[in-house]
Amino acid sequence: MTKALLVALALLFFAGPCRAASPDAVASEGPKRVMMLLWRGCEELCQGFQSWFERRHLAVAFEMRDAKQDRRRLAELVEEVRDGEWDLVLTWGTTVSLAALGTLSVPAQPLGAPAVFANVTDPIGSGLAAGPQGSGRAGVAGSMSVVPDDVQINAIRRYRPMRRLGVAFNTDEPNSIDNVKRLRALAGPMDFELVEVPIPADASGRPDPASIPEVIGRLAEAKVDFVYIGSSSFLLSHVTAFTEAAVAAGLPVAAAGEVPIRQGTGLLGVVSPNFVVGLLAGSQAEKILFEGVSPEDLPVAGLKDYAYLINIETAKRLRLAPPMSLLRNAVIVNKDQGAR
Repeated sequence: MTKALLVALALLFFAGPCRAASPDAVASEGPKRVMMLLWRGCEELCQGFQSWFERRHLAVAFEMRDAKQDRRRLAELVEEVRDGEWDLVLTWGTTVSLAALGTLSVPAQPLGAPAVFANVTDPIGSGLAAGPQGSGRAGVAGSMSVVPDDVQINAIRRYRPMRRLGVAFNTDEPNSIDNVKRLRALAGPMDFELVEVPIPADASGRPDPASIPEVIGRLAEAKVDFVYIGSSSFLLSHVTAFTEAAVAAGLPVAAAGEVPIRQGTGLLGVVSPNFVVGLLAGSQAEKILFEGVSPEDLPVAGLKDYAYLINIETAKRLRLAPPMSLLRNAVIVNKDQGAR
């Protein structure tokens, strides 16, 4: 599915009647200043967020600060944002959002501007929001971006039987830890064994990319049926090495995001397309910036429709042909020919 089509669909479903000021009025006021506080650069979600305003012809001036997956740098950037003058702040991901906003029980120092969090796996479980009806916090809105874990487990089982699920996780990422906790809670009710392998740290205390073959080796020794990537910036930053090591060991990878399937050699995933999640965040920000809606009055938004991705090259390498019942509705990813 092309970005142009995704934008058209999003405009159709997200926008509704636009009560924004006229272009002349907006121009006379000057563009709204939006700060984007990022964790690993401006990827598709970031691009989708900006595209929302461009397609709606709304005057917004964007600035970005990228923590580059460094918590020390992130703390400095959060303070820099607090010292600035912004009309809105977008916080990308669980780690960034918690650092900038804190939680319901332990809120952070105010940013001085309304905030919209995006790409947060579990905003309610992580304490960022009170519930789906709203954040419960003055000046804070946001969205849920990842397909629920039980939907992922059922999707895996539609591909092939699964009794033992492997998960590698970064103990330095709150979202990665939360993902493992949710899988533990599902293991009993959904009748599977969870095999957990933490990513070893290097001498500086950060997760060590060189340990990926060792991690995959441990999962292979445990004879897992699938390896699951839920939420982990570390794994996504090293997605080629991780998924290639898994395929070499004969392990299929299922993922809750597009990157392991499209950029790596993950086998399958049920995903909320990142670009569309960015559009969703943009629709929330528009209501705050141009319609005068209070952030706390917005629901914690989420997408209702998901895409089922299958990397057909990986399926051939693993000799795991997709069931015909899945092929009818799946997006087939072929790196030589793109998605179809």
